[in-house]
Amino acid sequence: MSEEQRALTREIAFEVAEITIKRFEQVHIQTCPWGRKLSRWMWIAFGVALGLGVAGYGVGQAIATAIRVAK
Repeated sequence: MSEEQRALTREIAFEVAEITIKRFEQVHIQTCPWGRKLSRWMWIAFGVALGLGVAGYGVGQAIATAIRVAK
């Protein structure tokens, strides 16, 4: 399989996945109480992970700066 074919296959797969996820959200999450709860918890988990990532990055920079200053 050539690189062009792989790129085309990858692009198609991402488009299909996006459409499938959107349809699932429209049909299932909006009509099912468990789907709404799961969606809410997924967004909360995403926010917590993003916050920890940003905080971890900031702490890492502070430690690196402290080490450079201490030398």
